[in-house]
Amino acid sequence: MRRALLFILFLGLSIGSWAQDTASIIGTVKDSSGGVIVGAKVTVANPEKGFTRDLVSNSVGEYSAQAIPIGNYVITVEAQGFQKLERAGITVGVGQVLPVDLTMAVGQTTQEMTVTTTGAKGGADIVLIVLISIWAVITVAFAILLIYRRSITKNEADWIPMTDDAKEDSAIQKQTATEKREQKLTVPIRTLGWLSVVMFLVTLGYYLYHALTTSPPLQ
Repeated sequence: MRRALLFILFLGLSIGSWAQDTASIIGTVKDSSGGVIVGAKVTVANPEKGFTRDLVSNSVGEYSAQAIPIGNYVITVEAQGFQKLERAGITVGVGQVLPVDLTMAVGQTTQEMTVTTTGAKGGADIVLIVLISIWAVITVAFAILLIYRRSITKNEADWIPMTDDAKEDSAIQKQTATEKREQKLTVPIRTLGWLSVVMFLVTLGYYLYHALTTSPPLQ
C-alpha cells in the first residue's frame, strides 16, 4: 500500500509538471469565403523561447500544434495563391487547448498581411490548476506524516536494546507512548493517502477529457 502510494506520488508529480509546462494551439485555415485551404504551411513560433514548429493543414484545412511550451506565439501561414498571413499576440497558458482559425486573403505570396490578436489571450486552465494544487497539498501532508511516523518508529527501535530494569521500565513507557502516537497517526495517514489517490485520478481524468474533447479530428 505504502509503495503504491509513493509510486503514484512520483508519477503524479511527473505528469503534473508536464501538464503545467505545455499547451496546444489548433485551428482551421480558410479563405475569405469560408472555404478550407488544404496543404497550407503553418509555422507556430515562440520567439521568446526560441521554439518553432512547422505544420501543414490537412485534408479539411485543420492544423494542430500539440504539447508546445506555454507563452506568447506568432503564427505564420503560407499557401499558393494567397497572401502570407502573420497572426501575432497569441498567448497560451497551463494545459490549454486554444483554437485559432486563420483566414487568408487571395493575392501574391510576396504580399503579407499581419493580424495582432488583442483581448483573446488564452489564460491558464483554472480548473486544472485548482485540482493540481489540491492534490499537491494533500500529497505533501501525506508524505510529511509518513516521514514523521517513520522517525517515531526509528526512535522506538533505538530504545529496545536496554537491559537494566529501570531503563527497561522507562523504555517500555516510552514505547507505549510511541505506539499511542503511531495509532493516532494511522487514520490521518490512510485518509490522506486515499485522498491523494482519488485527487490524482480526478486530475488526470479531467486533463485527458479536456485534451480529447478539444482536440481536432485526425486526418
